[in-house]
Amino acid sequence: IIERKYETAKTRIPEVQLLSNRSYSVMISNSGSGYSKRGKQYIYRWRNDSVEENKGMFFYIKDLSNNKWWSAGYEPCQSEGDYYEAVFSENKAKFKRQDGNIITSTTVCVSSEEDAEIRRLAITNKGKTDKILEVTSYMEITIAPFDADLVHPAFSNLFVRTEFNGEYGCLLASRRRRSEKENECWIMHHMIVDGETEGNTEYETSRVNFIGRTRDVHNPEAINSPLKNTAGDVLDPVMSLRRRIKIKPGKTVRVSYITAAADS
Repeated sequence: IIERKYETAKTRIPEVQLLSNRSYSVMISNSGSGYSKRGKQYIYRWRNDSVEENKGMFFYIKDLSNNKWWSAGYEPCQSEGDYYEAVFSENKAKFKRQDGNIITSTTVCVSSEEDAEIRRLAITNKGKTDKILEVTSYMEITIAPFDADLVHPAFSNLFVRTEFNGEYGCLLASRRRRSEKENECWIMHHMIVDGETEGNTEYETSRVNFIGRTRDVHNPEAINSPLKNTAGDVLDPVMSLRRRIKIKPGKTVRVSYITAAADS
């Protein structure tokens, strides 16, 4: 198996990996930013900017015992922790990092059968005491061609509607059709935890609520407060799911985020 390994996210130009099953594609860089798309429809917002890679699907991890937090990749928190590594192979991208006594290994792959991707975070506690962590996903939903979102992002946002399905614990988003000729497109974002959890699933679909005033994706307000469980017609749609997990010393908890696209 041919592998490309990078021990930093700060390369001169972004190093990228492309994963695809022909209809659903993922591009991810060694910083953890990138895009997912189905055909010409981009699932979430992304910009072609090698300097400010602040768009993509991101994961925040917060240690509640010391109030420290970081991201599964270099972006969006822009820290490599005590150790950082990105490994790109034929069918997956993998990020490994260490922050204190916590080791995070994130694997990204695209389903060969469905228009879906899986991002699995394996979080290991190397300390001597129990750890309680909050794991939070975040992406700015667009469900639109790249050019359409680039020219009129605010206008494009108005056609996206979100909802939370309590039975399955997943977020759904769809774009209202402007004409009968347009095909419908639905996005599903789901979280599965293999390990001990505390509390219920929290969610957010409003960017204003998640980021907060005078803040940005590097330091969002939601990191220091519970998610507000907002869904429906929001001005600036995002998808965010959070669970609180408990990890005993020497143990590993696996958190899988599944994102899928469909016509109905």
